[in-house]
Amino acid sequence: MAGPDRHSAQPLAAVEQLGREPYRFSLFAALRVLERADPARPRLGEARRAADDRVRIEQLPHLTFAPSDVATFQATSGGKLRIAQFGFGVFGPNGALPSHLSEYAFERRRHHDDGAVSDFVNLFQHRMTALFYRAWAEADPVASHSRPDDDDFATYLGALAGLAGAPALGRDSVSDYAKLFRAGLLASASRPADGLETLLSDYFGQRVAVREFVGGWLRVPDGLRTRLGETDGYATLGRDATLGTSSWQRQSRFELAIGPLRFEEFLQFLPGSRALRALGDLVRLYTSGEWSWQVRLLVDDGDAPGVSLGKVGRLGWTSWLGGKRGIASDVVLQEGHAAAA
Repeated sequence: MAGPDRHSAQPLAAVEQLGREPYRFSLFAALRVLERADPARPRLGEARRAADDRVRIEQLPHLTFAPSDVATFQATSGGKLRIAQFGFGVFGPNGALPSHLSEYAFERRRHHDDGAVSDFVNLFQHRMTALFYRAWAEADPVASHSRPDDDDFATYLGALAGLAGAPALGRDSVSDYAKLFRAGLLASASRPADGLETLLSDYFGQRVAVREFVGGWLRVPDGLRTRLGETDGYATLGRDATLGTSSWQRQSRFELAIGPLRFEEFLQFLPGSRALRALGDLVRLYTSGEWSWQVRLLVDDGDAPGVSLGKVGRLGWTSWLGGKRGIASDVVLQEGHAAAA
């Protein structure tokens, strides 16, 4: 079964299957399995010396059209892995060598147990095949992702979305893969409301709607308040004079409406929850902290329990009085609740 990063929890199982049924694998699929099973070594085609490659790639000399890409796979006495294949190389009806040389190498190995010719050619075949595989893997995002710690395509996507480099990775509760999945939204110079709706809906699997221009009180800094007896600033009526310590503003605040939710889903977004913390991290990632915001949780009234004696309820969060109302949309969380989760 795949884990949260979409990688198999048992990478060696595929290697065992390759040993039992090599004919079921294409050449590149087999090499990818072997490369992934040994992450401590360089990728195939990147090693400076042949001794650094645990896998030895050979081509069997043959005279017929190959029934499969991979012929055999086995471990040698020195701990190396040897994979013999039909398809790519200089032998065979599709190879670069003349047919009589393929026939000679085949005859010496099969009837005289003499693999000198094919072994000599395979000294070059290994490197040539490894480089050919490396050229394919460098252009394939799935093959690159086989080793998450050395994933070039994740770096490319991260560079577009502002997630390239170690300081930008693993900095909050949201998986880096979840962010890279929506790199197209994060790469945009503008951040429209529908992009935030898509980002949050995909992550939580819930309906999310953004309501813009939600009013709220903003505290006026001490240095910007109007004071009696001072005429050097913020004292012109109709322009910059203010009364009080706060100002009602609409242009810097929005609201996220999530739901309708079942009661069990609603509990996952209450203060202190992992979901609310992830919500705050995603909103701050998308908006860069330029706006303040709040969350309105829409609870399906059919799942909203009433208050009764002997049952546990949290005042202000999970306590409703009265009969059915359709949607109990009176649960509002402020931005600070997400920051403290």
